[in-house]
Amino acid sequence: MRISPDGEVTRFFSGLGRPQGLAFDRDGNVYVAASRRGHRGIVKITPDAEAEMAVAGIGIVGLCFDDQGNMIVATNREIFRVHLESKVIGHSKLLRQRHFPLLRYPIL
Repeated sequence: MRISPDGEVTRFFSGLGRPQGLAFDRDGNVYVAASRRGHRGIVKITPDAEAEMAVAGIGIVGLCFDDQGNMIVATNREIFRVHLESKVIGHSKLLRQRHFPLLRYPIL
């Protein structure tokens, strides 16, 4: 739902299956852990309500953004750091290290 400054409530976006975690990026896009059109993962929805699959994967239950704009994704078993522009994913075991080295892993 979208609520205007005047208090008017309108539908912002529909068509997601089982939405769970959500987070907003610096540009006002909302990212939702959900299913869309038979695909599971994280759906990016722009302020204009245009949607696309940003990260594909099963078992995603939550997400947030760090102070550098990287997405932190929680699955049923692990945590990943995703740099959306370069499509590089860091594994949770690496998140414990000080300099956060990244593993190269393809986003489907």
